[in-house]
Amino acid sequence: NTVVLKPSELCPATAKCLAELVPRYFDDDVVSVVEGGIPEVTHLLSLPWDMVFFTGSERVGSIVQSSCASTLSPCVLELGGKSPLIITKEMPHLATMAKRVMWGKTINAGQTCIAPDYVLVQEDNVDAVLEAFKAALEEMFGTTDDDMRRSAFSRNVSEGHTKRLLDMIDDAVESGGEVVTGGSKFGDVKERYFPPTIIYNPSAKSRVMTEEIFGCVLPVIPFKTNGDAIRYVNAMRGTPLALYVFTRIRMHFDFFLDAIPSGGAVHNDVLIHFATGQVPFGGLGTSGYGKGHGVHGFNTFTHERGVISKPCRNEFEFGGIRYPPYDKYSGTSGPVFRYLLHNLPNIPPLYSTFFLYLGQAFLGVSCTYATIRVLGVEANEDFHLGIRGMCKTIGELIVDFGTWFGGLKPPTCKA
Repeated sequence: NTVVLKPSELCPATAKCLAELVPRYFDDDVVSVVEGGIPEVTHLLSLPWDMVFFTGSERVGSIVQSSCASTLSPCVLELGGKSPLIITKEMPHLATMAKRVMWGKTINAGQTCIAPDYVLVQEDNVDAVLEAFKAALEEMFGTTDDDMRRSAFSRNVSEGHTKRLLDMIDDAVESGGEVVTGGSKFGDVKERYFPPTIIYNPSAKSRVMTEEIFGCVLPVIPFKTNGDAIRYVNAMRGTPLALYVFTRIRMHFDFFLDAIPSGGAVHNDVLIHFATGQVPFGGLGTSGYGKGHGVHGFNTFTHERGVISKPCRNEFEFGGIRYPPYDKYSGTSGPVFRYLLHNLPNIPPLYSTFFLYLGQAFLGVSCTYATIRVLGVEANEDFHLGIRGMCKTIGELIVDFGTWFGGLKPPTCKA
């Protein structure tokens, strides 16, 4: 298999790093890195591929999907969307919850597809949650803007992206939202920086509530009942990539899980499903489709080819009842064949040729006997030959069993 990697042109330093490192460890015919922008991507997508795996925005994902359709190339889309985080009235330990939420939102300055996009808080807990969020940020990054700039807090990917996020903050404030911490006044476009910003109760029509944020801006919205939270999330456009619910009551988590579609979900934490190879990761609807990570990623890039091997011997023909004409044996061959098709059990995969042949032989004898005796079919020479042949096969297998028993091996698979 050959892999072609196309890193994003929006991250030129990362792309350059991959282009320099990958050839040191892989031959070009195994893994190859292609740098560039739209022209290079357009050319790559014009070619037929066994599989295209794309991570990015919904807008570009639709372009990739259309291009793959033109060459009948299968694709997996790992997109994004507005992933909600819900805090119920019966919330878990406040300080621990706040640290987990702020950690998940501030990783890479919020520029991850699975970052909590907005938080819904039961109205009785709003004040306590907001204070805990602020305390968690101060503990991780400091109490002043200078502390924040010198901390481990990341920068935005570009000046244009920074300007977009600052405009979103201003739009949220103009729509009635209240800045709890951070804000655009601390922003520095040249440095691609602004501090983590929490906005309380912005308008549902504001940009922070209608666009995927993909940055360290966190709207917090109050709700009264769990049903209100569900209706709010489901009224949003698209399907979220992730759903996060913080509650002490497992039944409440299950309630949200059943009512809100999402690519993945986490109870009382954030992001960790992405780092767990034991569970599939992927989107649903507008957040993408297809799965990756662990064995699920291996299966995504694997074609499961159905292969059956069967002995071609007369004793397994059951008197030829599957072949036309279907009025043989006093007109009963057709009904018998139809009955067997509908009622024979599935044959499970077996790891021993011995048991496979033995099972087929017994099945053949049983079906032949039922055809002759139970249904009163007049047996001909083919039936007798079939029975004698199967009995001979069984005898040979039993005689050779001692030899085979010590050397049984599972079947091998070849690519």
